[in-house]
Amino acid sequence: MVLFKQIVEDGPGGEAPHSDSSWRRESIPEAALLDRIEVPNSSASATGRESLKKLYLDLHVSATDTSVMSDTISIWLTKYIGFETRLVYIGQHSRVVLRSGAPDGDMACEKRSPFTASVCRILPSALKAPIELVTFRDIDQYLVVTKESNDEILPNFAPVVVSGTPAAYDEDYWAEMVLPGSMKMKCGDTCCRCQAIPVDYKTGKNPDDDSGLVWKKLAKDRRVDEGWKYGPVFGKHSYTSLGDKGRTIRVGDTEKLTERTKERLVFGKSGYQTEGVECA
Repeated sequence: MVLFKQIVEDGPGGEAPHSDSSWRRESIPEAALLDRIEVPNSSASATGRESLKKLYLDLHVSATDTSVMSDTISIWLTKYIGFETRLVYIGQHSRVVLRSGAPDGDMACEKRSPFTASVCRILPSALKAPIELVTFRDIDQYLVVTKESNDEILPNFAPVVVSGTPAAYDEDYWAEMVLPGSMKMKCGDTCCRCQAIPVDYKTGKNPDDDSGLVWKKLAKDRRVDEGWKYGPVFGKHSYTSLGDKGRTIRVGDTEKLTERTKERLVFGKSGYQTEGVECA
């Protein structure tokens, strides 16, 4: 693994960000100031996007159209990573969230109620709840954990939303939260964890001290999902509705847990059986 540092440079007078950002090879000190490449922040204009090569990209059986950035960028990345590498831009495209973890997806609806699901399949799309969409994140829009759970593991997890709760891993049973402005966030499956979690971000390798054993330690207590029997789970894949696109979630926002599941969901298999709650 090779790590790069992104530098977003100010525009003239420091009033606005430069239209490009720079990447540099961070793990080779002598190259830190010399070897860098500029990457357009937004793939520039529509005309510029049209000139890019197209690539149909499939992640977790959910595919979308993307644009491949310039050959210069591909060559630069390939040189350091050691195998052919391309930087792709998703633009306005998105991927559909599959499996039962997406609360409004067809699979989740079928698990909740096979009869209702058969009716939903014949409804026009305008009458259905919008399906959850993602860009290049694996299968969720947000990863929700509690501070208490995160404190028990390691700081190098990358949750998007961290909430407080009286007990660690209580989020295993969360189904829905309401954020400021009546924005609802639905929680799906728990997140299956792979052995990449102990990696030191500075070296790209597993550390030699006890922190390198975090996956094994996590696996002792967190093999609790029948859909991921041989590995640990931590955090909840979570989603907001299409109607909330463009809204902001801020550090310090207060959320209210409004629904819990009666038991842990099984990754890829469970539907939702929820009960209402009232807790801050």
